[in-house]
Amino acid sequence: MPHVTGPFYVDGVPITPVDFFGGKAYFLDYVNGANGNDGSCEYPWKTLEFANAHPNLRDGRGDVVLIKSGDHGTTYTQRLTDAVTISKDNMHLIGLGAGSPLSSRARISELSGFSIDAGESLFTVSAHNSVFENIAFYQASNVINAACVHVTGNRNVFRNCHIAGITGATAGADDGGCSLYVQGSENLFEDCTIGLSTIGRSAASAELRIARLSGTGANRNIFRNCRFVTWATNAGHFFVQWALNGATQTQAVNDTDDWTLFDNCSFIGRLIGTGCATMTYAMNMKSDINGVVFLKDCAFAGVTDIVTGDPSTRVYATRPVTTQGGVAGLFTPTATT
Repeated sequence: MPHVTGPFYVDGVPITPVDFFGGKAYFLDYVNGANGNDGSCEYPWKTLEFANAHPNLRDGRGDVVLIKSGDHGTTYTQRLTDAVTISKDNMHLIGLGAGSPLSSRARISELSGFSIDAGESLFTVSAHNSVFENIAFYQASNVINAACVHVTGNRNVFRNCHIAGITGATAGADDGGCSLYVQGSENLFEDCTIGLSTIGRSAASAELRIARLSGTGANRNIFRNCRFVTWATNAGHFFVQWALNGATQTQAVNDTDDWTLFDNCSFIGRLIGTGCATMTYAMNMKSDINGVVFLKDCAFAGVTDIVTGDPSTRVYATRPVTTQGGVAGLFTPTATT
């Protein structure tokens, strides 16, 4: 989304950054809106589900849905009563709030009493060429093999979003859960927070899972200036996991055949609290993966080693990686005290 620092006028008419998308803007207000309204700022719609299915929201036109926030609490959260899939290309979802990178008040979660199914994702993006900005995604369903956000589309941008899954004890004890599941290619995650450090992870799950979709995809994804946060109560938990494909956790073949870039990312494992465990590895990578991983100016806390598998031929760093302990193989890290 274009960023401007002051008013921008065309023939005396003020233009907001939203207008640069070229489509129409619609507003959501969970507290004051109604699905019988016209979706304007004065008469907003109420729910994301209604907006997503509305015929006025067209595929490929550049339409924008803006989520209004309100108080400091979660009152204005978009409460879903079903899992949502965004399938219309070039359709953008922007949160209207202060833009905090942690638990933004422009928020999407489940309605109390509703739960997604085991193996399901709360919010799926199968669309291409779309922007998601200033939104907190919080998958509250305490089920196994679930993901908060699942991206199967290509060339999408997530900016300043908080994506949090594994939010209960059952989910935390499951190997198959994750916060973000990426199977598409050439997506950008910028200034995002991925994970949650307030619920313990007692299993070999991961905050980010990357796997190919039907033998293709999961290539050339970029994570720039992102924070990966977690609370491991089991040394087998990971920040990032390759080689798992789908809710059944079957082994995928060549989960990527190109590259993934982590640029200036912080991997922050909780170190103080009941049951905190230092993770053995930050990343779980299958030894026969065909692609490569680049770590550009990244730092790790709460782990001993960086990657499983065969890091000497698959992971590259621009400089020694700072970790909480020594890392064997490719890296010569600077140990912290």
